[in-house]
Amino acid sequence: MAPEFYAEPTEAIVTRGDSVTFTCVAISSPSFTIINWLHRGRLIDNGDRYNISSAGNRREAGAAVSVSTLSIDDVNGFDSGPVECRATYSYADNSQSTFIASETVLGVLGK
Repeated sequence: MAPEFYAEPTEAIVTRGDSVTFTCVAISSPSFTIINWLHRGRLIDNGDRYNISSAGNRREAGAAVSVSTLSIDDVNGFDSGPVECRATYSYADNSQSTFIASETVLGVLGK
């Protein structure tokens, strides 16, 4: 089964300089899903103000559950805009991947 979202990131309005965390949970079967985070369509890498962590993979009722969080520290105006959780699923020797993207908007307010 292609990935489905169990918990999607929700819209956030934060004040410049604050931190924000998004969580994404994807369910697939039989193998686990790879979760990536994008901002304005570009892949987000760990480092500086961005922290991407995996809460691990687990099995529930025969399905594979993958959990990932994105934390952004010291939010600034550049961080506003669409934030996307992308779940990629590939099974066995099949090199074809499918993905489902869940998008939210980060709004940044001045102090």
